[in-house]
Amino acid sequence: MKKLLSLLLTLTLLLACTSALVGCYTPDETVTMHIGVMSGPTGMGMAKMMSDHKAEDDTAYVFDVYTDPTVAISDLASGELDAVCLPTNTAAAQANAQEDYVSVLAVNCLGSLYLMSNSNETIDSLSDLQGKTIYVSVPGSTTKPILEYLLAQADVQATIEVEVDHPTLVSRMADNAQDPVDILVLPEPYVSKALTQYPSYTVDLNLSTEWSELSTYDLAMGCLVVRNDFLKENDSTVQAMLKEYRASIEYIADPENLDEAAAIIVEQGILGAVPLAKSALTNLSGSLVYRDGDDMKATLISFYDAISFKKPTDDFYYAGIKEN
Repeated sequence: MKKLLSLLLTLTLLLACTSALVGCYTPDETVTMHIGVMSGPTGMGMAKMMSDHKAEDDTAYVFDVYTDPTVAISDLASGELDAVCLPTNTAAAQANAQEDYVSVLAVNCLGSLYLMSNSNETIDSLSDLQGKTIYVSVPGSTTKPILEYLLAQADVQATIEVEVDHPTLVSRMADNAQDPVDILVLPEPYVSKALTQYPSYTVDLNLSTEWSELSTYDLAMGCLVVRNDFLKENDSTVQAMLKEYRASIEYIADPENLDEAAAIIVEQGILGAVPLAKSALTNLSGSLVYRDGDDMKATLISFYDAISFKKPTDDFYYAGIKEN
């Protein structure tokens, strides 16, 4: 009888392990996952999930919204955050700086960059930028290398000037600016903000579209990373979170949910006004995505190669959701 009970117990354990391997993951109810969300496109897809867990007695997740990625990175390093939405180059830089520190879980945002010009310019294609001066913002961001790659692929010679930040560059669009700009590249939601303030400017090129015409893979600009020490101890929690995250992105990205999605994004502090959120969501149609596993890895490697960015090791790329 004891042998029979022992055999049954062994079989039960084997079945449980097998179920886990094929994707039967449930979150550990004793674990609270702390997630950092960047304001702007990189964080917009998280809004529905944040809203779903806003009850005071809901301890599954704690969300913090950041406007400065350096602060979010600092909180991740200190252990205050377990996961955070980051630009894809920033995520890779963290992995390259410290071995076995972070893994990338999913790509959450494709290209969100747009080339704008005032009424004095006519820009219909990259070739129209020959000999022009183009302004971008934020030294060290991917905007400049992305633009450099596109211009090189189109055999276009142009001068790229870098402004200190997005708001400063937007301010130079004013007619009375001390040093006004004619052609510039901005991400959402600054494009929508700029168009409201300076209607003489137009959006001429979607750099994501230009990228797709020159590359097999899409322009991957945002992602979600996790601390590996948290991941190793809480893989089931991460798996459960990713399933919710995918559903959240799909809801926010669905045009049929535009009004409610915009309201949720503002309610969660990711953008400041519903009209701005609606405009940004409309312009970002097709850009808010959930991609993990091999698809994510191929997309990111192609992106890092194109902008000549040091690629992390293969361990950086998480396998993704393990479906049943």
